[in-house]
Amino acid sequence: MRRSPHHRRGFTLLEVILVVSILVILSSLVLPSLSRLQDDAKLDNSADAVRSAWTEARSHAVEEGQSYRFAITADSGKFRIAPDRDTYWNGDTPATDDSNPAYVAESDLPEGIRFAISPDSPGLTPDASGWTRVATFLTDGTCQETSIEIRFSMNEMPPRIVRMRGMTGNVTVSTGEIGR
Repeated sequence: MRRSPHHRRGFTLLEVILVVSILVILSSLVLPSLSRLQDDAKLDNSADAVRSAWTEARSHAVEEGQSYRFAITADSGKFRIAPDRDTYWNGDTPATDDSNPAYVAESDLPEGIRFAISPDSPGLTPDASGWTRVATFLTDGTCQETSIEIRFSMNEMPPRIVRMRGMTGNVTVSTGEIGR
């Protein structure tokens, strides 16, 4: 008499629970690393956004023959580029020249990123409209300030530091220490 071989058609409850447990343990190890990588990428994107804004401001200053200001709101992620005239910064709507309109751009850093003003920068204080002047780009392509340093912070990540030399426009990005 021949016995037919027994074919198993599924998994036992114990096998399913074991596999799910292993997946939960692995995901709990991997997810914090992925979150940190995402935060790191946000900080890098913030540094790139500011470098790009500085390039735009410098370019418009040279092309239009008028100084441009880059300003931020401290402890937030807002920044703005506009001509360096009070009418663009005091909340009024300036008269525009349709044949040669001034470039005005306001933007935000990625969610969760904020500007941090260093205590070593005593000249960086907000004006009446709440904007803190960081840089003024002149018509010859230089910057009125000799050197500029902006820090970005997010949660417990090491801050990104963007520095620019005013005369040459050389921009460097570095990673700072937590708490500094």
